Amino acid sequence: MAQSEVGGQKLAALLLAEFPQLRDDVQEWSGLPDLQMMEFHLITQKAINAADWTRVKKCLRLAETLLRDGDAEIRNAIHVS
Repeated sequence: MAQSEVGGQKLAALLLAEFPQLRDDVQEWSGLPDLQMMEFHLITQKAINAADWTRVKKCLRLAETLLRDGDAEIRNAIHVS
């Protein structure tokens, strides 16, 4: 893995840095990036449903970072979610 790639541990750190309210969910799904990504998807969908465009932009910026810098497992988790 290249140093700049985001793997499972970096995913958890990035999610918590942007969305501290996901702490319990991220910890519950520790080591399971697909399920952590599901939680990220849910928070993104809630923002869309609430028309909270500031939060939607924040979510999309993080998703873009993960697609660009994520390892194969993280990119797959984004596509699945």
